[in-house]
Amino acid sequence: YSLASTSENDYGKEAIDNAEGTGAVRQADQVCREYCFTVNLPASVIDPSYPAEEQVILQGAMDCLLMMQDGIVIIDYKTDKIKNAEALAQKYRTQLLLYKEAAGQLFSLPVKKCCIYSIYQSKVIDIDS
Repeated sequence: YSLASTSENDYGKEAIDNAEGTGAVRQADQVCREYCFTVNLPASVIDPSYPAEEQVILQGAMDCLLMMQDGIVIIDYKTDKIKNAEALAQKYRTQLLLYKEAAGQLFSLPVKKCCIYSIYQSKVIDIDS
């Protein structure tokens, strides 16, 4: 495994093709990379014990968004050397679910799928909603 020997185009294309099936790039109306965002979210999204009327500011950058007429696919690239796919998914589940909340608010579209592309494992890992 060497990131230097793997271009973004190689793993990016595979991630996109695997994330939504063959031809996902052709199906997407737009592909956004490194999409920076800032949104206000109810504090209860971060921690259910916080009051929903309280707001928090969430700021970040989503690695890849496939924008389609019927929704969005979020792909987050990870370089962790974790062999267990479920352990990797568990580690980043909260982050991706927050991205899902943010994307839904920003684009007024449903998020169809959130997934991680593990560069180390060379595979796409779906994140359960």
